[in-house]
Amino acid sequence: MKKTISFSDLILFAYNELDRTKTEEIKKAIISNDQIRAQVDELIKTKSFLDNSHILPSKSIITSILNYSKSFEVFTLNETDSLSFGKN
Repeated sequence: MKKTISFSDLILFAYNELDRTKTEEIKKAIISNDQIRAQVDELIKTKSFLDNSHILPSKSIITSILNYSKSFEVFTLNETDSLSFGKN
């Protein structure tokens, strides 16, 4: 019986997010199928690249986020205060 391995399964394999049974299934497929092995190798390289990327937002994006957050009013409640919301 042939087992189906999806691309999503390979991604989950690269991130170690599969159960033991599916992990073993993919390991066997990697040994016997060059195409699956190449896909897994590429996914692991991509994961490594993403894990090691340190991309930061631009200064203008950070400023926009901070300005947006300042536009909200902050309420401090005491334990005895109650707060209710109404729908417009």
